Amino acid sequence: MIRTILTVENNVIQVPVPEEYIGRQVEIILFSLDEATTTPAAPGNRTFTTIKVNAHDFKFNRDELNER
Repeated sequence: MIRTILTVENNVIQVPVPEEYIGRQVEIILFSLDEATTTPAAPGNRTFTTIKVNAHDFKFNRDELNER
């Protein structure tokens, strides 16, 4: 993996590729460092509750499951 931080002088950037990367897929991500410091908003408050179920005597009935 190669990580480089640079100051952009114009709208063209040339990246030298190591020999071992030739013929392989690579991913290039471009973002400014001030964008990276902002964290994405959390998708709401989520709470999870534990439910205990005693399934000791449970018998699975496939035919009953598939009844319509």
